[in-house]
Amino acid sequence: MSIVTALNNEIQAFESLTPITGTGIAGFESINSTRPAPGTRLTPLADRFMLLIGDLGALALAQLVAGSIAFGINVQVLNTEFAALETGELMSRIIRIGFLAMLPILWWAAKGHYSKRTPFWAEAKEIVKAIALVALIDGFLQYIAKDYFSRLWMLQAWIWALLFVPMARIGMRHVLKRYGSWIAPVLIIGSRENAAEAAQVLEDEPYLGYEVAGTLDLAELTADRNASDPSSLLYRAGGQLSTALRLACEKHGARFIVLAPSPEEMASLDTVLRALHRARIAFSIVPPVKGIGALALEVGNFFSHDLVMLTLADNLNRPMARLMKRSFDLVVASTALLALLPFFLAVSLLIRLDGGPAFFGHRRVGEKGREFYCRKFRTMHVDSDAILKSVLENDPLRAAEWTRDQKLRNDPRVTAVGEFLRKTSLDELPQLLNVIRGEMSLVGPRPVTYAEVLRYGEDAEYYLAAKPGITGLWQVSGRNETTYMRRVELDAWYVKNWSLWQDIAIMFKTFPAVLLGRGAC
Repeated sequence: MSIVTALNNEIQAFESLTPITGTGIAGFESINSTRPAPGTRLTPLADRFMLLIGDLGALALAQLVAGSIAFGINVQVLNTEFAALETGELMSRIIRIGFLAMLPILWWAAKGHYSKRTPFWAEAKEIVKAIALVALIDGFLQYIAKDYFSRLWMLQAWIWALLFVPMARIGMRHVLKRYGSWIAPVLIIGSRENAAEAAQVLEDEPYLGYEVAGTLDLAELTADRNASDPSSLLYRAGGQLSTALRLACEKHGARFIVLAPSPEEMASLDTVLRALHRARIAFSIVPPVKGIGALALEVGNFFSHDLVMLTLADNLNRPMARLMKRSFDLVVASTALLALLPFFLAVSLLIRLDGGPAFFGHRRVGEKGREFYCRKFRTMHVDSDAILKSVLENDPLRAAEWTRDQKLRNDPRVTAVGEFLRKTSLDELPQLLNVIRGEMSLVGPRPVTYAEVLRYGEDAEYYLAAKPGITGLWQVSGRNETTYMRRVELDAWYVKNWSLWQDIAIMFKTFPAVLLGRGAC
C-alpha cells in the first residue's frame, strides 16, 4: 500500500469517526473550550518571541521607574542636581544596561522559560536568581569604573525588576491566551482515577496554559477485544495503535498527550510508548507513584541502560537547611513583630472590652512531640467550653461536623471582634512570639493537639519532623474548604518536599488568601 493511500485511509477513518462514549473521565468528558478560532493563533515561535519581549519590556520599565523616583528624590526632596542625566553618564548607563539586560534573558532562555511550560513559582525562583546575580555584576562594574552614576537608581532598578518581570510573565500569558496562542490542548490517556487526578492538576495550573481537551481510558486502546469491536477506536483505526492515537488527538484537537496509567497498566505501557514514537506525538507520563516527595526528587539515568534511578533529598534533615530555615524565621518574625507593635496594642484593647484576657494559648504538639502553648488573640467568649458542650449535646449535625473536622462553621463561641480576626487570620499574629521562641516556624504543618496527631496515622512521623507553622499549605489551599484527611496529606507533602524557596512561595500565597478570605473560618 502506498503512503498516499494509507494517508487517505486515515483521513477517511477520521472523517467517519463517531463520538466515543464511555471512555471519558468523570468531570472532564465535555470541557467547553474557550479557544478562539485557529486563524487567530500565533505560532509557537511567535509565542516565545512575545514572552521574551515581555521580559525586555519589564526590565526597561524597571529602569524608567527607578530613574523617575531617583530624579524626584534628588531634585524635589534633596534639592540637588541629578548628575545621572548628564549626557556622558546617561549614555554610559544605557550601554551598560543594554548589555546587562541580555544576561538574564539568556539565562532564562537556557532554562527553557520561553520554550517549556513550567509552574510559576519554579520560574520565579530562576527570575530571582538571575536578577540578583545581574544586580551584583552591575554594582561590581560601577565600582571598578569609578563612575558617579546614581546608586539609588541602580539599586531600585533591580528591585523593581523583581516585581515587574513576574507581572509581565503573568500578563503576557493572559494576553496570549486571549488569542488562543498559549493554550495547549491536551489529551489524557489512562486509568480513571489517575487520569482524573492528572486532569485536575492541569486545570489547577492555568499559568501552564494546558487545556484538557479530552480523556480516554487506556483499556480502550490496549485491550485485545477492542481490535475486533466495531464500536472501539482501535477497530476504526484498522487495528493500528499509532493511527488510533493520531485520530484521537485530531478528534479532540490535542497537540500533546499525557499518559496516566494505573499500577496494573504500567506493564502494557511499552506498547503505547512505541506507538507514540511511531506517530511522532509529544507526550508526558504521570506514573502511579505517590508519597515520595516529588519536588525533592532527582532523576538519574545510566548510559546505554533503560533504567531510571530516583534519589530523594530529605532536606529538613540537613543541618545547614535547618539553620537556614531558623535564621529566616528569626529575621522575618522579629522584624514583623516590631513593625506590628501598634496593631497588637490596638487589637488587645478591643478584645479586652468584652472582659477576659487579650491572648489565649492552645496546647499543641510541636517538633519531636514537644508540647507548647500556641498563642493567639482570644476570639471566643470566656465560657466557650460550656457553649461547645451545649451545642454538641443538642445539635447532632454539628456534633458530627465537630467529630469529622474538629471545627464548626459559624461557630457560636466566636465573638464579634473574633469573627473579623479569624476571617482575616489576624488572630494568629501572636504566634510570631512562638516563632522567636523556637516553638514554631513561619511556614510549616498546621499546629494540632495530641488527639489529632493520632488521626494522622502513619503520616504522624512527618508532622513530628518539623515545627508547626503560622501559615502552610493548608492555609493557602482552601483552609476549611478542604477535608481533614486532605489537610494531613498537605502537611506530609510539605515536610517531604521542603525547601526555603517553597517557604517563601507559601508566604507570598498567604497574602492573597488572607485578603480574599478564601476558606477562612
